[in-house]
Amino acid sequence: MMGKFILAKGIQEKTGCSILSIKEKFDKEYNSLCDELHVDSFSLENNILWYEKVLAFLCAIYFFVFFQAGDRLLNVHLLGVHIGDLIYDHILRVDGKRYSIDRMRFSDFQFLYQAALWTIVYSRIIKKKNVKYYIAADIVYFNGIIVRIAQKNGAKIILFTANKKFDVVTNKKGMDFYPNYHSYSRDTVCSVFKKGLNERWLEEIDQRLVLLFQGVGDWNTLNAYADKKTVSKSEILRQLGICNNKKNIVILAHCFSDSPHNSGRTLYKDYYEWLEETLKIVQNIHNVNWILKPHPCRHVYGENGQVEILYKKYKNEHLYWMPDEYSAAMIPVLADAVVTVSGTGGIEYSCFGIPSINTGNAFYAELGIGYKIKSIAQYKKTLMHMDKVHRLSEEKILEAKKVYYAYQRVIEINSDSLQAVDNRFYAKYLENRRTCENNNQYIDTLLAWLKENKIQNSYAYQFGWKIS
Repeated sequence: MMGKFILAKGIQEKTGCSILSIKEKFDKEYNSLCDELHVDSFSLENNILWYEKVLAFLCAIYFFVFFQAGDRLLNVHLLGVHIGDLIYDHILRVDGKRYSIDRMRFSDFQFLYQAALWTIVYSRIIKKKNVKYYIAADIVYFNGIIVRIAQKNGAKIILFTANKKFDVVTNKKGMDFYPNYHSYSRDTVCSVFKKGLNERWLEEIDQRLVLLFQGVGDWNTLNAYADKKTVSKSEILRQLGICNNKKNIVILAHCFSDSPHNSGRTLYKDYYEWLEETLKIVQNIHNVNWILKPHPCRHVYGENGQVEILYKKYKNEHLYWMPDEYSAAMIPVLADAVVTVSGTGGIEYSCFGIPSINTGNAFYAELGIGYKIKSIAQYKKTLMHMDKVHRLSEEKILEAKKVYYAYQRVIEINSDSLQAVDNRFYAKYLENRRTCENNNQYIDTLLAWLKENKIQNSYAYQFGWKIS
């Protein structure tokens, strides 16, 4: 939040725009902070017109009756804004006990009403305020609704992800499922290519891959690689119970509730359906070994045991389980190919010559790395012939490394004084878990920065100044 305020201050200094901070519910402490920052605050609950509640209720009834099936829910639009995928993903994330939507439940009505209300009220406010820039911390779940409304009204969308670099999202009005993380990543990777690569890019990305496999990076990297078991190929095959010379195809499971439409519309309606249907298909394909790898971060989403249930349901003599104790660094050692919707493993392992089969619009598949599957019939045919799959050529590996290098440039962590403050307080939080105390000290530190004009030296402020 504070990083977004500082970025907004940079825009304000350059353009003279006023800053409006929006929040769903009234918060006295938050509003006092806005006052100190000379920022106008807006709460949704205090700015709803009576007829907007009625209209949102009627819209929710309409959606519930006519978009009952999960695949139909994905198509919901309101006031020219595509919101169906955001509602779908929000339900999965908040519910916590569902991983796919075949038909909506009565309990989902509240989400339909909330999404309709957000769309109606924020459409009015954003149009009335003539918003020029919208700084988004997230573009998935319900937060994505405001992003798409702002985009529809011509605002520049700035994706601000804590600790990492950020950029202006390409404005594509009226395009369904846009923006989403993979389309944003594809566009920004292309922008890195246009600017040109560092002459030492290959050396840098090779070093980055070494660090990745050592577990150096964000929490996803830590869960996948740090302090995990690595052995030889022959040893892991023995430990998994594989004693043949067939090719090994690793199925990379996703976290089911982790925004399954963050790459847009996919071959299956969500990650859970994709995995179950994939396991059904491979039940009858005996010419390769299928190895199921659960996502290393699934516990963060409360999904422990769910992939195991599917594995036991479809277990057969050519389906194997890769336990969490093994580092994900074993995958390029073990695999002849990987199967995923749009996992970043697809680009990481391509750098080692391992081809990926993608049923989603992964940013790297859109850029020619990996096999992008366009129909279920093609998917089934591809899986049937995985015994013919070949290692990527050296030329293709080099292309994969270029794409991965550009992607790392997009998401790499900043290293200025603001980042040092962020890291210091985050380390304190990990040490003592005193959320309120740490947050208050962090905010006090940055408020002091404001008074001393130190924020002008931060990457967030300078980016705001530059893009405006």
